[in-house]
Amino acid sequence: MMLRVALVTRLYCCFDARGMARALSAMALAQALVALVALGLPSSGPLEIVSVNGLFVALRRVGISIPTGF
Repeated sequence: MMLRVALVTRLYCCFDARGMARALSAMALAQALVALVALGLPSSGPLEIVSVNGLFVALRRVGISIPTGF
């Protein structure tokens, strides 16, 4: 799912800095939705699911706030 979001947003924004920031926002939102879906599955505990997916969401949000210098 994350790879599809990345490919679609990459094609949509054509490597523009603002567009790539929007792409990272879309990927962070998609990752949060994956965590919500995973909470409904009996495979792992809620703490494990929230902590691992929260890490990826935080990394993507930090990537948005880093200045590019362009």
